Amino acid sequence: PIQVTMTPMLDELGQPTHIIGLSSDITERKQAEEALRYQAALIESVSDAVITTDLDFVIQSWNSVAEVLYGWRAEEAIGRLVGDVVLTDYVDQDGEAVLAHFQEKGVWQGEVIQKHKDGSDVHVLASVTQVRDDAGQPVSVLAVNRDITELKKAAAEATYEQNLMRTLLDNIPDYVYFKDRDRRFVRASNSFTELFKLELDAIIG
Repeated sequence: PIQVTMTPMLDELGQPTHIIGLSSDITERKQAEEALRYQAALIESVSDAVITTDLDFVIQSWNSVAEVLYGWRAEEAIGRLVGDVVLTDYVDQDGEAVLAHFQEKGVWQGEVIQKHKDGSDVHVLASVTQVRDDAGQPVSVLAVNRDITELKKAAAEATYEQNLMRTLLDNIPDYVYFKDRDRRFVRASNSFTELFKLELDAIIG
């Protein structure tokens, strides 16, 4: 692609005498613009929240999934420290240790509990990476955050049901057992194992 600029030259009376034309090769610029448009479209098409910050963790970009996940519009988030927009609690880890690991390795992944704008908890699997230039120097930070709130709820409910069943079988006076399709023992009540003088671990499976 060529960009052409035409400039008329005027005489003392303000009458055009000739035109100067300037032609510039803008191929690289157009390719760069196309690459940026492609990257922007790609970021918007993913199902995860994609956030970029500078090295001081000031938000530079905030995709539409991040808007839904955290309740903050892009124009509200961009330009602010990510820690001021999204409060983060590191699950079973120390925040300072996580930061030290990230600065040393340039990458970190783990589960965090973050706050939605309305104050509710959002369980997230976060993957954070330093973006480097051609010389290998870090220039920005890319975070890809996946909402696992429903998965955590389902796991908690499953654990609750398992604990409830275990408590029931430990205390029910009836002789109860469960088998799978291959007629292998899955569970049994204490009264059942005591009746037949069996060890539960020995018959399961």
